[in-house]
Amino acid sequence: MRGRVRLPTTFAERIEWLAGEQALDAWLFVIAPGRYRLLSLHQVQGSEQLRAVLESFHDTVLADPSESDADPAAALPLRLIPTAVSPRGPGWRVRLPKEAIMLADPNEDSSHAYLLFSSGYPEIWLPDVARRAVHSPLGELL
Repeated sequence: MRGRVRLPTTFAERIEWLAGEQALDAWLFVIAPGRYRLLSLHQVQGSEQLRAVLESFHDTVLADPSESDADPAAALPLRLIPTAVSPRGPGWRVRLPKEAIMLADPNEDSSHAYLLFSSGYPEIWLPDVARRAVHSPLGELL
């Protein structure tokens, strides 16, 4: 993988905004470290919560230097990582930025990723996240 994830044609065809012959700007929404939802700018702007995250990139309100946001609030901009999706051969390729890889377990084997759809959106899962997710017995999920 090394920073790029190939989207097979059958997977890419399910992503309605992937079209054309040029690279497209996109966002990786960090659901959890190692679990990334691939979204178009339109999808991000269409979500009230994700739009607020985008706006946090430009927050210029200065607080007292001795004050600080709680870690989860301060890290909001880390929840959206800019990326690009490019047509490549019969499918598409997503650039997985180093920032996304480094958020996951540093001992993680980043040479492979799993592709799936969750709640109708394409996601990229690194192996450790997938391993933990399939640990639950099937009977508990159905």
